Amino acid sequence: MFHNCNNLKILLITAHPDDESMFFAPTVLNLSPNHIFYVLCLSTGNYYKIGYKREEEFKKSCNILGVDENRAFIINNENLKDNPELVWNSTIVSDVVKGYTIKYQINVLITFDDYGVSGHLNHIAIHLGVRRLMRVYKIPGLSLFELKSVTVFRKYLSFVDVLCTMTCAELAFFCSFKQFKKALGAMLAHSSQMTWYRFLYIMFSRYMLVNELVPISF
Repeated sequence: MFHNCNNLKILLITAHPDDESMFFAPTVLNLSPNHIFYVLCLSTGNYYKIGYKREEEFKKSCNILGVDENRAFIINNENLKDNPELVWNSTIVSDVVKGYTIKYQINVLITFDDYGVSGHLNHIAIHLGVRRLMRVYKIPGLSLFELKSVTVFRKYLSFVDVLCTMTCAELAFFCSFKQFKKALGAMLAHSSQMTWYRFLYIMFSRYMLVNELVPISF
């Protein structure tokens, strides 16, 4: 689909500032040059009360990944707070995403699958909310793709898993060396989040190098 069309309007939906670079950088870097790419983050990442700073980092990261800051949205909704123990209401999620989908005439939605890479409840809530949007509203011409979660073992195989994905994935996006440097720059833009284990993540996580997307039919 992506290779046969240009100028699709694509909306990536994430839960927190830095999700776009931690998990989806290969997708954004491969699709943003040929399509009209938007990123919608459903929280300011204010769990540690620095949401104001994380909003700035989000904009910088998206810019590095090739997404114009006018197409990078971050919202502060009382019902969608950054909290690993909070289950977001799927109806609220679907209604928020629906508003942006209709306003910008989106053709393709991209988000997490039912495990959300790490099992984070906010990630899973987006999966449920977007699926509800597709099921309930049936917007004509709208497609959904989800980022495939893998086992913890595969998650930290880095470039070794790229070889595995090349042989078995139907739809995957890979980072070239030049693109990986951009993905790294986007991660480093989130300076408030760069703890020691984030540097380990950069070194070993396959999501910095490859994204496998799964088309979802309704």
